[in-house]
Amino acid sequence: MIEQLNQWDTELFLTLNGIHVDWLDPIFWFISGTKSWIPFYAWLLYMILKKDTAHFKQIDWRLIAGLVVSVALLITTADQLASGLLKPLVGRFRPSHEPSIEGLVHLLLNDNGDFYRGGKYGFVSSHAANSFALAVFVSRVVKKRWLTYLLIVWAVLVSYSRIYLGVHYPGDIIGGALIGIGAAFLWSELYSQFKLKMRLNLAG
Repeated sequence: MIEQLNQWDTELFLTLNGIHVDWLDPIFWFISGTKSWIPFYAWLLYMILKKDTAHFKQIDWRLIAGLVVSVALLITTADQLASGLLKPLVGRFRPSHEPSIEGLVHLLLNDNGDFYRGGKYGFVSSHAANSFALAVFVSRVVKKRWLTYLLIVWAVLVSYSRIYLGVHYPGDIIGGALIGIGAAFLWSELYSQFKLKMRLNLAG
């Protein structure tokens, strides 16, 4: 059963990774970069504070601290479960390191002129875990439909970029997304409880 799933995953990867054109290479390289999205992350934090400040009628340093800590723990949870626990535990080679499909994978050159291959193991994708964690967390906290749609598209694009770059199978992406969603439900609930406690304290 595992071998059959791995075969289907590999076949789907080769199909998706094989769909590429030269002008898309720098676009997906940019999308996959973590530093590329720093302004976007700052805007998401602003959206949360804007919504919560409207409720509290003022900006409270405790609210900012609680949000920053919650997001930091959210990303730490998703990233460590993906990279710190599952990747070395499962030990599944990335497609870029898999000998059986060597020469069939579309890879991009990095700044050093070498093919970008990522680390040795790929299950699960930390990019998928982190992007879906942040997307679901912000969606549950801000609760704006248009923002939810935007974040879903963003998380899917970031995740797909890892397939395009040849460093993750679709199964790696799905596993990472599930971990990110789980982490988001946990930390969004804890953040909501923190805000409720703050409101009660202010009311008292």
